[in-house]
Amino acid sequence: MQAENKNYIVAIDLGSGSVTAAAGSKDPDGRLNIIDMVSKPMQGMSCGEVINIEQVTGAVRAAVGSVGRGNPAADQHLILCKALQP
Repeated sequence: MQAENKNYIVAIDLGSGSVTAAAGSKDPDGRLNIIDMVSKPMQGMSCGEVINIEQVTGAVRAAVGSVGRGNPAADQHLILCKALQP
């Protein structure tokens, strides 16, 4: 079975205490369908400023790496989100 080629919209929100990664796609009517959204606790930010890049990077990688896992609506193309991972 050949996989369908999809274009995903991915958003990452960095907060002072957590990072949220979301992925979705547009339906034919132009509406956004959220496929998955994951929040992970984060340290390394204070008042909107990065104070420890390693902690922030680790939290972003953890959130992005978790998007699509455990969600039956997410398919194998969601692996595109994992581009941030080395």
